[in-house]
Amino acid sequence: MKKRTYFLIILLLAALDQSTKLLVLHFLQGNRFYIFGDFLKLKVVTNYSSMSLLSIMGVVFPSVLSVAIKLVILSLVFWLIFYFRKTYGESTAWKVVFITVSAGVLCAVLDSAAWKGTIDFIDFSSSFAIDIKDIYLDIGCISLIVYAVNKKVWVSRIRH
Repeated sequence: MKKRTYFLIILLLAALDQSTKLLVLHFLQGNRFYIFGDFLKLKVVTNYSSMSLLSIMGVVFPSVLSVAIKLVILSLVFWLIFYFRKTYGESTAWKVVFITVSAGVLCAVLDSAAWKGTIDFIDFSSSFAIDIKDIYLDIGCISLIVYAVNKKVWVSRIRH
């Protein structure tokens, strides 16, 4: 796949994430849409923290610092992905990891810049809420774990 194709897919995923937030904000307007009773519903939950764990603890960074932190994380993610790709070769799993994690981190940067936080709207039993970006990041992390387990990446590194 060409670099331009990766870039376009990542931009399309980011546009999907941001457009769903605009639609949810427009159509829900403080209301809830129940999908599976109280277990799964659409509800706007604004999170002003950089990370969920920090949000639970009540820690909030200024949006400029939040964007800077996410750009550093994005740089580290790119470096790790390219390192593993060079070390273990290119595969479909690495493409999925690269695209989904890149899109997720780009969406996080856009959230900090545009919303001064993030707009989560997929609510699970009022315990936690996620957005499309979180799904991208989960897919990327799961793909990375599956690839590492199948290739025994960590075991081969420990033995050497």
